[in-house]
Amino acid sequence: KKKKLPMCKACVHEAMPDRASNCCSLGAGERSIASHCSLTCPFFQGSTCLEKGAYLINFKGCASCQAVDQLTESNREAQEDEDGEESIEFVHTCPRCQHAVAKHSYTFAVEDGFQEYTMQCLLCGRAADTVSVLPQDPRKQAFF
Repeated sequence: KKKKLPMCKACVHEAMPDRASNCCSLGAGERSIASHCSLTCPFFQGSTCLEKGAYLINFKGCASCQAVDQLTESNREAQEDEDGEESIEFVHTCPRCQHAVAKHSYTFAVEDGFQEYTMQCLLCGRAADTVSVLPQDPRKQAFF
């Protein structure tokens, strides 16, 4: 059983942004662009999955000491199962006061000729990406 690690919504602008959606304030599955947040939407677009580091554009600052420093990683755990799936978990932590900002989870696996990446983090957001291991991605070839 995985231990539950703390997360602080007061430290981030948008809690758990869905990086695949076009708008940071819309729920998952809604894909329209809203004019009220056109300045912030580009920050959450994309499928980038971070194995290390932090998506600092979403970081307001530490809710405990108000520092806006580069976050550190603590409690980093990396595992690989018998099928070769890698999972990494760590906590984004304030370097000044050790306040736990967000738990970060990342997975990587190779399945059926594709590299599968996922990320879930209060600060960095949710994302998934799939990349073909072949030089030519079979999903992008024209069908005639």
